[in-house]
Amino acid sequence: MLKKGLFLLMILAMVFCLAACERELAVELEIVDGDRWSGKIAIFSDSYLSDYRDYYVAAYFVAQKYETKKMYDQMMSDREYSDNGWLISTMVGDNIILSEIDPNDDCSFAKFIDKIAVDQEVKVLILNPAGMGWYQTLNSNEAIDKLRETREDIFVIYCGYYNSQNGEKPLGEIAKKADLIIEGNYLKAYYMIPAQAAKMGAKTFVYYSRPYLLNNNLGYSDEHDIIKSECEKLDIEFIDAFTEMPGGSEYYSQEDFSKSVAENIDYYGKNTAFFSEHWARHNELILSCYEKGAIYLPESAWTLYDCLNALEINVPDEYEMGVWLGYYGGDYRKYAVEQINQKIIEAGLSGRFSYIPMIDSILLAMVAADYAVKWMNGEVPKEDVDVEVLRECLEAYTGPGVDIETYTEEGITYENYLLLMQPYLIF
Repeated sequence: MLKKGLFLLMILAMVFCLAACERELAVELEIVDGDRWSGKIAIFSDSYLSDYRDYYVAAYFVAQKYETKKMYDQMMSDREYSDNGWLISTMVGDNIILSEIDPNDDCSFAKFIDKIAVDQEVKVLILNPAGMGWYQTLNSNEAIDKLRETREDIFVIYCGYYNSQNGEKPLGEIAKKADLIIEGNYLKAYYMIPAQAAKMGAKTFVYYSRPYLLNNNLGYSDEHDIIKSECEKLDIEFIDAFTEMPGGSEYYSQEDFSKSVAENIDYYGKNTAFFSEHWARHNELILSCYEKGAIYLPESAWTLYDCLNALEINVPDEYEMGVWLGYYGGDYRKYAVEQINQKIIEAGLSGRFSYIPMIDSILLAMVAADYAVKWMNGEVPKEDVDVEVLRECLEAYTGPGVDIETYTEEGITYENYLLLMQPYLIF
């Protein structure tokens, strides 16, 4: 509980606005005062205690942006936790209603839906994330159907229906549940990663993976095969390498993994791009590429904090949480980019390290809330999705270059189901 308390204190200390920085060209956003729309946004998120705590933090970022400091502090003080640390209360502010998953209560989501169904001030519901395994357990889609019986006026947004990455079909039926679904376009990213490697001068591509994932229907075999195929089209030699010992029982030690990367760089040369589908050895991969002058490419859960940590760049206490979570707006982003860029320039490695602006779990929640406010204000259509306005919301955080596609299944295009890909940026 002490760890959780310290964590939340750091969140309370944050002030979120996005300032322009030389490399990202992000625009400045002001903290709103709560008087710009009528209605409330309800958010249901993952918990800090889960493996997906970034979704939980994203929800708090939204609350901190759209509530006055006084109300946000009141919401924090009103929280109630179970003995084992799971949030069991619903926090109600002037503009935001926030609750989290309680895995000890299979009805926690249904109870939340019941609460907002009778609250006529609630105009938008955001699920962040939607479609994870525990949402299936809680029958989220069935709960949305029940909500629609009495509250057809509520605009429902699904952030990241991640089962689409694991081959679940048909997603067209899921698209009918929500008014807007926004999700990272990971499939397209598989095609763009080799293109980014080629842009950075790669002649060889070393793909680190876990063998057991490639042998299961978890989407990783698709990632592997697409990247391999695209490398071949670009005349880039594709090399398989592994983060786990034979049999998949345990990871290679940090020392052994670093030795593997170093040996691959020595053998294939510095114009070798390195990519790992798993975060377990990212620090070692980043540091080895830095020390040996190779090319580094990030995966979707990567943040600038990984690079700061790997390169042993000191992060002041007031910046650490913002940088780690991948939000790094304003001073957080500016600090991270400047420090990493300086170290890479000093090492003569400009153009050798690529990154994405924000972690998707944070980005999607912030964009969902920003679009929701515009929807309540009547700035976007009530029925259809204004893709260009959504793009503006996205690029306010990432800078220009966001790619947006609609989801198509069996010849049917679902205009409300949007797949997003952030621009790749290079140090």
